[in-house]
Amino acid sequence: MREVLEIASRTLPRKAARELRAAVHPTDKRYSARSMPGSGAHGVR
Repeated sequence: MREVLEIASRTLPRKAARELRAAVHPTDKRYSARSMPGSGAHGVR
């Protein structure tokens, strides 16, 4: 699923990509907080 979100954030128009990142950010933050360091978990840029 992460790969799909990354591709979408790069291919959407700027405003839509920004809105997608804003919507996904809280979930990314929770996931990263629960992940082990170095596990490959990262946020949307």
